[in-house]
Amino acid sequence: MHLGDRVRRLRKERGMTAADLAVRLSISYSSMRVMECGRYQPSLRVFRALVEALALSDVEIRHLLAAVTVRRGTLPCEEA
Repeated sequence: MHLGDRVRRLRKERGMTAADLAVRLSISYSSMRVMECGRYQPSLRVFRALVEALALSDVEIRHLLAAVTVRRGTLPCEEA
């Protein structure tokens, strides 16, 4: 399961739409959808906002981090 699948599942468990979560993350709806499709990994700022917006437990954070692909030595990846 990639990061987007996990984010989508957590978002739905909390009764949020993709548009709701995008607003809380201060990203566009299209960026939210691309992330959920697995073609975009969030910057550290967006990842931190995800943790806060979804009120993730320590276990959920670890599961989310396990789905992040390592690029340029950061977890999660910083945007270029």
